[in-house]
Amino acid sequence: MIVALLGVVFLHSPVNVLSCSVVEFAESGLAAHVGGLWGALPALYGSNGSIYIDNEKFPYKCTEDGGWHDFFKTEPGFLKPWTPEVAKTESCAYYTYGDMGQESKAIGISHVQARFEPGITWRFQPDVQREVDAALAVLDGYAKPTIAFHVRGGDKPTEDAIVGRRTTGPTDLVNTFMDNFVSVRGGTCVLIGDDQNAIAEMEKLVYQNIGCTVAHPSKYYRPQGHHQATFNSLPLQDRCRESIQLLKDLEMMAHADYFVGSSTSGIPHIIATLRMTVYTKSQVTFADVGYHDMGARIRRHFGIGGFENVTIDGVGKAAQRKHRQRWSP
Repeated sequence: MIVALLGVVFLHSPVNVLSCSVVEFAESGLAAHVGGLWGALPALYGSNGSIYIDNEKFPYKCTEDGGWHDFFKTEPGFLKPWTPEVAKTESCAYYTYGDMGQESKAIGISHVQARFEPGITWRFQPDVQREVDAALAVLDGYAKPTIAFHVRGGDKPTEDAIVGRRTTGPTDLVNTFMDNFVSVRGGTCVLIGDDQNAIAEMEKLVYQNIGCTVAHPSKYYRPQGHHQATFNSLPLQDRCRESIQLLKDLEMMAHADYFVGSSTSGIPHIIATLRMTVYTKSQVTFADVGYHDMGARIRRHFGIGGFENVTIDGVGKAAQRKHRQRWSP
């Protein structure tokens, strides 16, 4: 679900007379919070003094009074935790989880413009950075090229049904890769996701059609996939562990040579932003199942892929040969 942080108060409150802003985190997924925060910062940064985060309802934490700052470095006046003590000394504009996307559109902030310098927020605490570095060392040891796939299952099909969109499955991800990266085969397919059945299906498909070695850098704690309410009810130490694992997975997907995912999930939005603005990967190394990404547009323009006309037929190597024959120069 694409959500953002801030309420309608953004346009209608005299925020310039207050000394700070508070962004309230809620009980939904981490990707939604990250995307919402990046969307909120263009409106809040530099306009209202300090920016705080209210972590009370935020399920991603490692300490009872923790939250965002358990994982990410913060600076004085920037994304520090909002506390009752601060409330006694600061007069702040308070923004809840809500309608910032609509408000941004109303004032002309595009989706791309809303990706406000993620580098100023995406800086890990030292203990988290050590774990991330270890995960990236594993990625670096894989046979090249490394091709990361985000395989989302869990409660996503239910969400898709509610909003009336088609669910993305393993076949869609493989089709998208083969269509967009016509000459890329072999290497290591890094499969990251939450639904173990979908991961198992994906493993067979990439081996048959891409000819890659398969790597599973992590295994989701719940075989059926992610379910937000279930995650929120986990003991604190389990939520902490899974939160750090998610950050490690995000970093591996952001650093891989190629990435394929579906923008129906919030995770690929984060990956696209990190690859483009923090790690300066070429846009053409990213492919979205929805074909809305810049890489697909570039490939279509030059006639080298991105035409949405590749469909694996389940025969494996036979399908791969058909594909190669179709696109041979």
